Amino acid sequence: MDNDKYVSMQIKCNVPTAMRGELKLLGAKDKKKYEYLATVKQNIEDFIKQGCSLYIYSRYPGNGKTSWAIKLLNEHIKNVCESNNNNDLVGLFVNVDELIVTQVKPLKINQYYLDLCKTVDLLVLDDIGCSKITALEDQILRTIINTRLLNGKATIYTSTAIDDDLVDNIGLRLANMVLDTSTIVELTNTPQRKPINII
Repeated sequence: MDNDKYVSMQIKCNVPTAMRGELKLLGAKDKKKYEYLATVKQNIEDFIKQGCSLYIYSRYPGNGKTSWAIKLLNEHIKNVCESNNNNDLVGLFVNVDELIVTQVKPLKINQYYLDLCKTVDLLVLDDIGCSKITALEDQILRTIINTRLLNGKATIYTSTAIDDDLVDNIGLRLANMVLDTSTIVELTNTPQRKPINII
């Protein structure tokens, strides 16, 4: 595989800089769930073709939710880079709070970016439901998610909220839309983030 092309596609898909390499995670209590997610990773193209959705949830921050979502996105990017010379956008990593602050709250909504969220093969919506949203933000998220569902597009969600907490933050209608159409994987490991050592 052409590594320059792979990194270039990761940048295009908005994969965070620190997550462009090999992501190592310690399974511990979540061994069975990690095995399941590894199976999804092995079959990521089928996951995408079937328009599946995955909801990776934990009440603990920093224990692998986002890392796993990006591992799955990176696998798809790698497969595309190995199989053809297509330079189209094949996936997108979107932090929901950042989406709202940078694409929705400015005076002019970035419709082009929101349309990309509706149409890419694989969308990662990171930290959905972790903070309360307004009626406009609810409408925009519902439109993105509903359009993806209607068009059989695969979506991976990560969150620290579920059930009543999720409903409190994003409303019953949107919470049901997300949870009812997703396979839910709950991670129970304690946080894995480590400080960066200064030499």
